[in-house]
Amino acid sequence: ADPCDPETLGDPGGQGHVPILNALFDNDDFSADYINRYADLSNTIFSCDFMIGHLDSLINIIYPEMPRQIERWGGTMLEWEENVEELRNYILERCSDQFIEGMEDCYDVEAVDVTIIIEGEGEVEVNSIDLVPEDSPWTGIYYSGLPISMSAGGIGNTFNFYWEVLEGDLVLEDPSDPDLVFDLVSTVTIVAHFDACISVETEDIVGPTIVEEGSIWQYTFPSEFTNTSEWSVFGGEILFTSSSENTIAVQWNFGTGQGQIILNQYNFQGELECLFLNIEITEPSSIGLEEASGHLEGVVIFPNPAAQTLNISIGKQTVFFASLYDVGGRLVYCSSQIEAGTGLFRIDVSPLSPGIYTLMLESENGRVFKRVSVQK
Repeated sequence: ADPCDPETLGDPGGQGHVPILNALFDNDDFSADYINRYADLSNTIFSCDFMIGHLDSLINIIYPEMPRQIERWGGTMLEWEENVEELRNYILERCSDQFIEGMEDCYDVEAVDVTIIIEGEGEVEVNSIDLVPEDSPWTGIYYSGLPISMSAGGIGNTFNFYWEVLEGDLVLEDPSDPDLVFDLVSTVTIVAHFDACISVETEDIVGPTIVEEGSIWQYTFPSEFTNTSEWSVFGGEILFTSSSENTIAVQWNFGTGQGQIILNQYNFQGELECLFLNIEITEPSSIGLEEASGHLEGVVIFPNPAAQTLNISIGKQTVFFASLYDVGGRLVYCSSQIEAGTGLFRIDVSPLSPGIYTLMLESENGRVFKRVSVQK
């Protein structure tokens, strides 16, 4: 029977094993898993390095016993050594060329190299293969058109992980997502960056820890150090960062659950700390105006809800920016500087779809976020 066509095997022994296998091959997911499993094995226990290393270990065990074996059963050491060399060549021929060529011919796929580099203290799982920093750089052979999965895990408390593609046509939607599944189309070299730091829960990040889904809040880290902090957020999106990089505004995701703010900051001992603040995301309790931070005296916003025009009375102060965001965090309006004494400032909301929006006003006194509604 053709090894590439198991359907020609029939049903050896009448036990139904081959028909079951053939039926499973009708499922695309099974076929992909089957080929990927072979690839995992060929990159590990069927690899040339492993098999030759295993053969050498057996030779080291058997070699001292060969003189007594020959004395008892006959033969010569030269004959035994020639047989061992023949076995070695057979392994090298199959593990390097025949195995890959057989996979390409049987399953109409193309072999491509996947190289993984681990930077820092972390582990990467490729399909069923576990890689540690000592394995880096690691290169395996996989097959185009099939999905491959990668999952990164830190050793201890590790934050600020991200992937970096050095070679290949792979485009990552979210490089910070430790779990990847993608279809191979070409050779890929990817780096798993782990920034090891000391994980410290903190109350020094000033801002609310219980927030409503979709809401926008400001968080500040009071520090004499400026332009040295690096923020990251899970469960939300950073909309902007202050010029000193010690203040951010975050819109929290829709859907209840847990969020987290992480701030990289070097302490006085020169150690990199990952200060983190856990956030609870809850369902909205009401749809009203809500002041998030800062203070702007005498600002009046009307009407709310608005159908055509949203009026903003700014009083005697200068507003640097007035921005409007939809529930998805997208900027739908942004003004230039509004000088003090302007009186009423108007935003035309007639082109906007009905719904809830967030108005951000920024002045020298800080930023204020107001929730406004557009109705038709």
